[in-house]
Amino acid sequence: MQTPVRLAVDLGTTHTVAVVGRAGQEPRSLLFDGSPLLASGVFLDADGTLHTGRDAQRLAAAEPERFEPHPKRRIDDGRVLLGDREVPVEELLATGLRRVAEEAAASGLRPAEAVITHPADWGPLRRNVLERAAAIAGLDEVRLVPEPIAAATYCASVLGQEIPRGGTVAIFDFGGGTFDVAVVRRDDDEAARLRTLAFGGLDDLGGLDVDMALTAHLGRIVAERDPELWQRLSHPETTADLRDRLAFWSEVRAAKEMLSRTSTAPVALPGHNPMGLHLTRDELTSLADPLVARAVDETRRTLERVGVAPASLAALLLVGGSSRMPLVATRLHARLGVVPSVPEQPELPVAYGAYQHAVAEPDAAPVTSPPQTPPAPAAQSPVTYAPFPIPDLRAAAPVQLPPVSTTPAAVPGAAPSEPQPAASPAPSPPAPGFAPEPTPPVQDPNRPPGFATPDAEPRTPAGPYQALPPQVHTGPLPVGGPPPRNWVAVSVFSSIVMVVVVALVVALSQTDWGSLLDFGGDTPVEGAGTGTDGTDTGGLAEENTSEQAALTLVAERELNASGASAVTVGDGAAYLAQVAEGATTVWAVGADGAELWTGTYDLEPTELHLVVVGDVLVIDAYESATDEGESMRAAVDTADGDFLWKRAWDQYYRNDVAFYGTDVLVEQRDGFDANAAIRIDLRTGDEVWYEAGPEDLYIIDDYRIKAETVWDTGEDEPGTAPPNSYSLYDNLAATDRFVDLDPDAGTAVVRDAGDGGSLDSGDLPFDAELWTAFDGRAIGKLSDEESPGRAVLAAYALDGLGKDWTLEFEAGFSIKHVKPCGPDLVCAALDHLNADDQYKTIAVDTETGEQVWQLVTDWAFDDHWYGAESGIAFGDQVFDTLDTASILYFDGTVRSGGALFTNIVAVRGDLVVTESYGTENEFAVIDVATGGGAAPQSIGSAYMEHASVAGDLVAVLTDGGLAQVFTVPDLG
Repeated sequence: MQTPVRLAVDLGTTHTVAVVGRAGQEPRSLLFDGSPLLASGVFLDADGTLHTGRDAQRLAAAEPERFEPHPKRRIDDGRVLLGDREVPVEELLATGLRRVAEEAAASGLRPAEAVITHPADWGPLRRNVLERAAAIAGLDEVRLVPEPIAAATYCASVLGQEIPRGGTVAIFDFGGGTFDVAVVRRDDDEAARLRTLAFGGLDDLGGLDVDMALTAHLGRIVAERDPELWQRLSHPETTADLRDRLAFWSEVRAAKEMLSRTSTAPVALPGHNPMGLHLTRDELTSLADPLVARAVDETRRTLERVGVAPASLAALLLVGGSSRMPLVATRLHARLGVVPSVPEQPELPVAYGAYQHAVAEPDAAPVTSPPQTPPAPAAQSPVTYAPFPIPDLRAAAPVQLPPVSTTPAAVPGAAPSEPQPAASPAPSPPAPGFAPEPTPPVQDPNRPPGFATPDAEPRTPAGPYQALPPQVHTGPLPVGGPPPRNWVAVSVFSSIVMVVVVALVVALSQTDWGSLLDFGGDTPVEGAGTGTDGTDTGGLAEENTSEQAALTLVAERELNASGASAVTVGDGAAYLAQVAEGATTVWAVGADGAELWTGTYDLEPTELHLVVVGDVLVIDAYESATDEGESMRAAVDTADGDFLWKRAWDQYYRNDVAFYGTDVLVEQRDGFDANAAIRIDLRTGDEVWYEAGPEDLYIIDDYRIKAETVWDTGEDEPGTAPPNSYSLYDNLAATDRFVDLDPDAGTAVVRDAGDGGSLDSGDLPFDAELWTAFDGRAIGKLSDEESPGRAVLAAYALDGLGKDWTLEFEAGFSIKHVKPCGPDLVCAALDHLNADDQYKTIAVDTETGEQVWQLVTDWAFDDHWYGAESGIAFGDQVFDTLDTASILYFDGTVRSGGALFTNIVAVRGDLVVTESYGTENEFAVIDVATGGGAAPQSIGSAYMEHASVAGDLVAVLTDGGLAQVFTVPDLG
């Protein structure tokens, strides 16, 4: 008599994996259309038939509103609207389970028992839904197993990694749509069962986010080179357009997967387009690093909650398809000091582990299928199930157990730090009032308008679509520039799920780029926002027909286009730098164009940035070949170019907080026990003082140290605020104190910037990513522990750290960014799941906590702003420019701006440098105080690499290596 057949199913968010076998025989993966991965999405056709897998994806291309790409996410919804009918969630889940059961039966192994995995945090209600789905699918005896237990079983039974009694293993599950982490312990008793000690996760993080970041990155290149093609890909109007869009997305995904094995990967465009796109591993690393960093930090937090030291783990197992990126293992190894176990096919361990768990514990009570009839779909058109034809590939050889590497060599490039090159800017969203009406996407009440599929369903107590921590900060940027915003994730695998990025909404040749430069009147931009009375601010300003003063070119130099280069301006001089022949050369140019000095320095970086601090030119050299690949900071005297010093300086882990004369206050954040505030003399490179931060605190993208700032009115303050992206300055002065936050403890110390000594201490329960110190107060978002389930902005007086005021927001609103925006004003960027004012920025009086004004935008990745002396530069910042930018008055009304493809690249004082893309690319300089603008300066077909402005000098650098220095005329 044959032993019974067991079926194990890992019902994933994006893919479903199943393993089948008999006791005593080697189990094997089921194949679906030749692959062990079955797409979990479900499509309801007009006849009421439910389809899953590739069939569902293909059908969804024509009718996206009938497709649900992630049924597992809808577990709490009860019923899901597909087209014109509501379908019970258990019916959707049963469609995938039935397909699995049919594949098993077709292979000659009809299962007598099924084991289905589920997330560790699913309670009885969700598990009951899964049980009903199994009954509908015809699975008679069902046992449910938590996913971490299944993965840990795989680790012990299949990989042979011993988990001693009382020992623990961490499961790092980075899937297509979500990230989950769990700590599993083997009981120290006779039974020695596996038990989940703790679990955590991020419902708004998965491989889809990486795919979207890559697509947005490439989208800008396509939009610039072939506007017609990008119009079809971003706003498809025909079935052929839909197919091309899906093909492009699939190419990007395939390139990402190829980069786990190679250093570069081609990306083909539809129609045999000869553009020759490609992605490099460096680009992938730069774009994915902030996303992976969040997952690593969540892993650390989960371990800390149960007091498990990373070094004590018996194993750290990576599962989920996104875990195969080399960056994942590298970051985990660098941060936790543990070499992860990396399966070759990380999608399979949970299903194999579930099977082994069932074999090891055959007497565990199965779940009996509930006898009651599940809810029926709409009576007017019953849901039926399509037969699944058996492809020839079904008879293919069984898939072997995936091999795994547990040696340090499995972690490519593992190192304590790994600086990444800067990523190209992501494209901007469509400008309000210009975008053509696209085909309406599926609209669900629980997802933001305009997105076809949700990123995540709620994880209590946090809601879905929680934004990534805003990465734009004061101080020179970490390597790679500000990470991309966590755009609401959409399905990678169906044609309805193309990332919503910039569309070429009008013919570039018809765009009036000069209109942005009209700041002579008060006519605001159509649809850009609301004024203080909440009314529409009207149309674009009319073109300024008066004669505009011209910039005067005083110097230019062709820099090495194949190497790193940089420009900056400060104190009446411009500085141009290039890397060539194994060294960095800097030319200092006066306001009259005369060369003041030339210096050559022993630095050969892959990326180069300059900033002037008093009489010191600071050179940030990323990954310098002459310094064994270390990132370095060097300093030279601006008077004569004399070299002062250089030292290792990882800009990703050292953040400039404030400048005091030629000293810099730095936040160091490169380990559990190396958090510190440090004051460094930039003329000598020596430490003035060092103040250690809290121990056992590990942060990646948070910035826990803030200098107190005030609005710069020209009064004598000891310090200044550093720029963002080396060119975007806020009109802020730094006082002689700063705030040292311990985000885990919810406390802070107010310190003296002169010697680092404590002035005050107390409670400061802030979200470490969303706060500022301004006007004598620390102002920020209360932490989830302090205010669970509701976003609250609060202010604490720096004298004593007592609470001054709070501002609560309605349920559904989340805070994305907090920063000063004018005299006695701090602004907060908000978004909401379904509100009419879904994306808006509000200004709050720092003394009273009352909202002064709000600016509503139609669409944004990440609203951001910089305070000029007389107004606010406002836009959508994903990387190092303010895209679709506007100029605001301090009362929140829009003065002018808002044109698509018009960005702000530099701000200082009241001067703003803009770039505009059209048939001929241009840049211009605007005076915020007077409203005057210099006539646009053409840069032909080149693109702006960097710009810097100070006083009456502006320096620009194009992507072709042309550096130019101009004087700015009187713009009154």
